Amino acid sequence: IALWHVASPTPLIVLQAHESFIFGLCYLPATSELISVADDRTIKIWAITEEAGQADLQCVQVINQPCTIWSVCTVADDAIGDYLEGFATGTADSTMRLWTRNMDLVAGPEKISHLEALVSSQKIDVKALLAAGHKVGPDVIS
Repeated sequence: IALWHVASPTPLIVLQAHESFIFGLCYLPATSELISVADDRTIKIWAITEEAGQADLQCVQVINQPCTIWSVCTVADDAIGDYLEGFATGTADSTMRLWTRNMDLVAGPEKISHLEALVSSQKIDVKALLAAGHKVGPDVIS
């Protein structure tokens, strides 16, 4: 991830943020955070700070997913015309998930447990392997 200032030809910060391709970034204005999503099946939340005129990014949370995360965007509440402290992700298992710190909107223990089970059972992203042209079977991955 590279963080740039529009007037500068060189990046302010360059991070080795993920173990694989990064497919999406979004900025949460309500919390001054950057969200990155990648092929390594992680969502990373970065706090953006500035000290003595220098910008800095610190990873404050890593969320493991059962498969590749293809996209991320902020979530706006049209009723109040403002951004929530949340974001949405789209993943290779054809699922869209909404993420928030608003405890009134958080999924119940059963759904959270189900997601944790999916994450722990997913060893290989089969859809990504097939899309890359690999052969996948019960005893073979080539």
